[in-house]
Amino acid sequence: MHSPSCFNLFRRLTYTLQNQTSKLRKRKSDAVEPVAEVSESSKAPAMKWKRTRGSVAAAAKEADELPTPPDSTMDGDTPAPPTIPGKDADFGTSASVKVFYEGKKSHGGHYDWVETPPKQLNEKIAKANNRVAIKVFKVKDHEQPTISGRTPLKIYSIEIQSAILVSALKHILKPQGMYLETSEPAKFQEPFKPLFFTYDKIIALYEGTKAKTNGLLKQHLNLLVQVMDEMFGSFMEHLKHLNASGLISYKLAWTYFPKHTMIFYGTKDCERICRVTNTTYVCHPHPAFNIDCEEIAFDGECFDWTPLQVQVPAFAGNRPVTDLPCYPISFHDNPETVKERLTARAIKALDYQELSYCDYTGVGLLVTQCGIQRHNVGLLNLEFGDHSDQHRSLDVSSSTTSGTRSTSKVFKDQTATLAENAAPLLAHHPPTMEVLMRQSMCWHFPRRSN
Repeated sequence: MHSPSCFNLFRRLTYTLQNQTSKLRKRKSDAVEPVAEVSESSKAPAMKWKRTRGSVAAAAKEADELPTPPDSTMDGDTPAPPTIPGKDADFGTSASVKVFYEGKKSHGGHYDWVETPPKQLNEKIAKANNRVAIKVFKVKDHEQPTISGRTPLKIYSIEIQSAILVSALKHILKPQGMYLETSEPAKFQEPFKPLFFTYDKIIALYEGTKAKTNGLLKQHLNLLVQVMDEMFGSFMEHLKHLNASGLISYKLAWTYFPKHTMIFYGTKDCERICRVTNTTYVCHPHPAFNIDCEEIAFDGECFDWTPLQVQVPAFAGNRPVTDLPCYPISFHDNPETVKERLTARAIKALDYQELSYCDYTGVGLLVTQCGIQRHNVGLLNLEFGDHSDQHRSLDVSSSTTSGTRSTSKVFKDQTATLAENAAPLLAHHPPTMEVLMRQSMCWHFPRRSN
């Protein structure tokens, strides 16, 4: 005989199977949707809740009979899409977008495209990074020695995200040619020239804010001052001693030439004072420090600022500032004397804008892209009137050093330039004459003894 426990188990299984069977039948009955009755009074077919084969065929027939809009391309006369030679017939027919990502083997502007996206920052981490007032990016400083495989770090760039801080720095950095917008972060890269040349103004702003309020601007300025101390603190004291000794190093040369600094540019034939506009370090074709500046010159119509670039070749160690091709006029032995002398020369240049006649006999140098051409100049006639005259001309009668040919050149609209550069030197410095000709022609008349 079976035990009561086996009997009870059999009853439970039977009951469970009956319930499952009844539920399954109920689902099948619910799946059969009711059919709506068709109204005899209406000729239009009513909506049917259950789709049969007949209703589907009728709906398809009615759809075919519907008029097609004129701008539709779903008519039966639509031609097949054109095929591209060398490609499969289904090339570009799939209505989908495929995204490729830069792979690990990409380098130097050549990308290895892969289908797997690179790992991205967690959304919470990204939001936390965007909340900070200042971002600092550091790289390895390879100018410092590596000890036990560890290389010191240096600040490569910073990004100020604080809108209130950007707004406070907006007017301070504007004279340095940096125009900030409060709706976007302010980005600075090494060597951080705008921040360096406005360091004192930023410190003064911080001190003034520190005494007045304890708000958010004070906190953000305090963070910026700390970052600037880390950026410039390592060479500030060294730079102070170099300036006191009248020395300069190639790495810190940019600190001597802030924007709008007046520099002394002395050549063999003349002295010039220029105004700095920008400085850059270049590596090609050879390492050098370029100083972009401008000087006042006559362009044929008026006196205006003319761009000029002076290049300082790379050098090792420290050098006297005055040994450079150009240097800040504050390092000159007699800066005021130079200014007075050049001012007097400029006045003489204006005087020679009137009708004048000059004579020169000797060697003339023509600087071209292919080198320097030497000419024996027999006579140089300068005939010009008021600088507003539109019919100026320069007649140069010359012969080559071999004496095989004679050339006559007429340069229009150059007499005023010649008067500015050459006439004062001829009249007041007879041994020297330097003539700057525009349009890629430069005649030089070197020193000649009386």
